[in-house]
Formats: sequence, C-alpha cells, structure tokens
Amino acid sequence: MSDKLHWNEIREKYPEEWVLLEDSFVEENEKVGGVVVAHGKERKPLSSLCRSARSPVALVWTGPITKGFFGVYDKVETRR
Repeated sequence: MSDKLHWNEIREKYPEEWVLLEDSFVEENEKVGGVVVAHGKERKPLSSLCRSARSPVALVWTGPITKGFFGVYDKVETRR
C-alpha cells in the first residue's frame, strides 16, 4: 500500500487533476490527505471507480477553483 500524502504533497504531485483517495482524512476542516489510488484530468472515469469502491473514498480536484466551479469531496460508504 502507498503512503498517505498530505494535501500540499498531493497538489504538487498531481497538479490540476482529479485524485481518488482511500483512507482519506481532513485536518483543520479543510486540509485533505490520503492514499492516492487513481488520478487523471477527467472526472468521469474516476467517478466510475468511486461507485465500484469497496471502501470509503474521496474524489478531489487539485487545481484552482474558478467562477462557477464547485469542489467535490465525496465520501462513498461501502456497499454490501
């Protein structure tokens, strides 16, 4: 398993990408971190992975927030 990364590390390593995290955490009500399991420029393929995940995941955008854009932080619970 990969190491947990903090938000700044994730943003530096995956600039302006969607990042799917397992074992995610929040600090100070806004800092995100976790284990990166997938990443890419397009959200749709990663959203599909969220739906099929067997453990809770978070999908986050690492790029700048522009007018009319809303951030996504989806915690998906395990479906059995």
